[in-house]
Amino acid sequence: ERFGLHAFSVVLLLAVTVVVYELWLFVQRTNREVTRFFASARHADFNQHFDFGELGCDFPALGETFNDILARLKEQRLSQEVELRQLRAMVDHMPVPLLALHQQGRVQLLNNAARRFFGRNRITQLHDLKQFGADFHGQVLTCRAGESRLARISIDGNESQVLILLTALSSDGGALQHVS
Repeated sequence: ERFGLHAFSVVLLLAVTVVVYELWLFVQRTNREVTRFFASARHADFNQHFDFGELGCDFPALGETFNDILARLKEQRLSQEVELRQLRAMVDHMPVPLLALHQQGRVQLLNNAARRFFGRNRITQLHDLKQFGADFHGQVLTCRAGESRLARISIDGNESQVLILLTALSSDGGALQHVS
């Protein structure tokens, strides 16, 4: 009898060890899949697919929910990209030259009208605006958001007057001013 009790204890210990090990594997796999889902969402990898059918219980519903969330995020992202392309096309085809003045002194020509207006002249920094005359450069530097100013400008020897309108915006890259 004593031998039977020891054998039963050994078998029971072995069975508990196997069950604990299987449970540990189950939790590890579940954690990996949840981590994969969040990584997919974080990195906008909407092509991942989750199938928890072999896990039983309510896990197939969890997989469907993960797939649905990624599909909705993908749809939202595509919609935003379409809107952004439309806005960029509108800005690019506006007849008014638009410049972006970044905090770091960087200047960006935002549309075709700006590229045509300034011609072959290279403009990447605020100090590059000096080539169009001190009045234009000074008015751009001192103009504040919501103000409009008249400035003399000289491009390729042709003098004219322009109306400067400044709009202040904020973006992920910090403060930004648009000059039109």
